[in-house]
Amino acid sequence: HVRSRRQRQMCKETGVFISILTQTRNRNGEVFIVNIPKKINQLLVITKLNNVFNIAENIKEAKETILKIKQPIN
Repeated sequence: HVRSRRQRQMCKETGVFISILTQTRNRNGEVFIVNIPKKINQLLVITKLNNVFNIAENIKEAKETILKIKQPIN
């Protein structure tokens, strides 16, 4: 199975994102991807990576979500 240059590049980029996500979560942090173009979002849905990454429409939404995630439970 031969991959195109673009496919190899996309695999490399996905690996970088997963590495960043893993390192951040290992330090009790969260990663958000914001302002995603429609085609990239469709790719994330098709590959089900939208279930792995936190996705927000904009930085404000990401910050609000982080605050909800990090709130202590009483």
